[in-house]
Amino acid sequence: MVRTENAWDVQLKNLLTEIRASEKAYGTLVQSDRYPRFRPFFKKRYFKQQHSRMILDEEFEVIKGRKAKENGPKSNLIFSSMENRLLEDKMTDREIDAIIIRSEEELLLKYQQVLSHAELPNVTDALLQSQAEEGNNMLQGLRTDYKINLRRPLPEYG
Repeated sequence: MVRTENAWDVQLKNLLTEIRASEKAYGTLVQSDRYPRFRPFFKKRYFKQQHSRMILDEEFEVIKGRKAKENGPKSNLIFSSMENRLLEDKMTDREIDAIIIRSEEELLLKYQQVLSHAELPNVTDALLQSQAEEGNNMLQGLRTDYKINLRRPLPEYG
């Protein structure tokens, strides 16, 4: 029996790949001595992404009867790029905030892409919706803190 993949299957696997990259990036940044002021945030995001990934990995396996294989090139991942920039470039706190916000925004767009599929199973939809809302709340907090502390416009990255 040949299993076919729906568009949401592929996008969910891509989302899982991005979440894994996020988990790895934040884990690496926690261990780095580069930005000690950001270490608590990196640590919190690492554990949150690890938890989110485990839940979605389990959900994918329940739905599809197999584990989600990582898809696509590893070099074009949102958080791999963020990790490389933060580790290789000397950045100000303001620039770090901006790149984190942009990376988290791009991750939320990946959630929205998967959630846009009407044929997505209800439980998967609810799990993704919950994670997206948590991510959006965290992002809104970052934006609020950013505007309170830094009144100049965000620099462009990408």
